[in-house]
Amino acid sequence: MVSVASETTRALDTLASMGVHASQTLAKLAETTSQLTRFLAVTGVDSLTGVSAEVAARFVSARLPNGEPPSVATRHLRRTNLRLLFRAARIAMVVSHDPTIDLTLPARTIGGTRPLTDEEVVLCRVFARHVTRPTRQPAVWALAEATATTGEMPHITRINLDLDNGLVLIHGGRHTDPRIGRLTDWGITALRQRVATTDLDDSTPIVNARHRGSLTGPQASAAQAIYKIFERAGLATEPDIRASSIGAWTARRLFDQTGDIAAVAKALGVSSLDVAARRIGWDWQATGARQ
Repeated sequence: MVSVASETTRALDTLASMGVHASQTLAKLAETTSQLTRFLAVTGVDSLTGVSAEVAARFVSARLPNGEPPSVATRHLRRTNLRLLFRAARIAMVVSHDPTIDLTLPARTIGGTRPLTDEEVVLCRVFARHVTRPTRQPAVWALAEATATTGEMPHITRINLDLDNGLVLIHGGRHTDPRIGRLTDWGITALRQRVATTDLDDSTPIVNARHRGSLTGPQASAAQAIYKIFERAGLATEPDIRASSIGAWTARRLFDQTGDIAAVAKALGVSSLDVAARRIGWDWQATGARQ
């Protein structure tokens, strides 16, 4: 007998097989899925196919166990995980719809650009492969995860990759210094597939083989590729998400691991510690410490 529990298990198994997530991200998704299962049981919905846009909106805004309303960040997390669950369920042919597609929420921050969350990165990785040419957009995303900007990507060619060690030479740009970027495990796989399936010579940008000899073309193409991924993932209209949010996610993870804002600045290729702090959303004045 088909049930919400069996459907979500099938979706989670599908997602796990895709290798797009870290274990802690999958654990958070599983927690949201468990909450959804209980919510649907109370609501009287006995299948994921019965989850309408209205039901999804009610779940995202449902009160916490203590009776308090959820914060904006919690609502965003629920929506992202719900969207990821339904994307996996669609791949597993459990459902054919996404009830979150028109679900809008207030921005997580007021003004400026914020780093992506772990869950948003996983969501975008899944949608990066939802294309007819399956290696270009994942390659663009992989370079962005290594902190390369769309202005720096046109200079990155095959010889700048050290996939065995997970490194990429980023040449710098008008506002950034040259540096060595560290690829994520997912990014290494994406770039291996790009190199293996595309005829790239040593002068052709990794991000686009169609605009030889042009810097404007590849940069615009990289920016468009990121926008398309955001669009499919439902994040294109978020006012505080930009292409730089991807590298900021990497930099924020580095800061969370080391507490070293100077290391963050070096990873982003910026000379100002204040700029680095703004990129990752760290208010050093509020913490009473400036590193």
